[in-house]
Amino acid sequence: MGADFTVNYECQPKLALGDKDVQRGTASILAMLKARNRAQAIGDLQREAGKDPREAKVTVVLRTPQGEKHQEVSYGEMMASAEPLSRHEAACAGCPANFLRTGFGCFGYLNYPVSADFERWLVDRLQPVDAPGGFLLQSAIKDFGYDGAPISRMRAAGMFELKTPPEKVIQKKLFGSSKVNGNQLFQALFQVGPALEPSHCVMILFWLGALEIEGRAPKTIADLPLVQATMAASTPEARRATARLIAGFDDQTAQHGRAMITALYQAWVLGVPLLMDA
Repeated sequence: MGADFTVNYECQPKLALGDKDVQRGTASILAMLKARNRAQAIGDLQREAGKDPREAKVTVVLRTPQGEKHQEVSYGEMMASAEPLSRHEAACAGCPANFLRTGFGCFGYLNYPVSADFERWLVDRLQPVDAPGGFLLQSAIKDFGYDGAPISRMRAAGMFELKTPPEKVIQKKLFGSSKVNGNQLFQALFQVGPALEPSHCVMILFWLGALEIEGRAPKTIADLPLVQATMAASTPEARRATARLIAGFDDQTAQHGRAMITALYQAWVLGVPLLMDA
């Protein structure tokens, strides 16, 4: 169980597997990928135990308009349901939305419970208010009311490893300070709707100081022209040339969410939404 995200880019596999409907194709591919991943995990466990994977059955929880539905499926049924993927996987090679550089690499997920290391790493990257990213973050919290309440409920339900969200001071004042915590940050990721628009994706990257623009990262308010240059870029080629992702992925604590950060960047570059199902 986890948060699923997809760069909403129109492609041949999505059209083919959705009867020429991209959104239907996206849903179909996601369901097939989940089935294949479950089957592969079950197969590995069965083989480690010296058992035949074909004998395995699991109960999956399906989300339907009528609510959650429990259904028992076998290893063979899961593999069969995912079989159409193999006929379209080759089309993913060279696709600009393929941030994972693999078959159907425009799809990613973040497992629950959200890793404590990853959450701390994200919050630690939040920029101070005297940097463009921190200024934009503070403005977004005020404008959109990111109080963190929806994520607080998810945290209470055990969907985050940390019981208490990490926080960071983004502005020191004479009497007190301004802080942002993990609940507020993940609200902007998970709770703004089923799709994060490209402008929202790039704003999050600014908050995290994850972009190098024209060869340097914006560090002070004097660097606001760099932000303006980024927002003015109107084509994938111009965006990719203007801003480069510098999320610091060599840090092992970031590996849990590398795909999500890269997907935010790729969605912005292509000018398409990042679908988010958390």
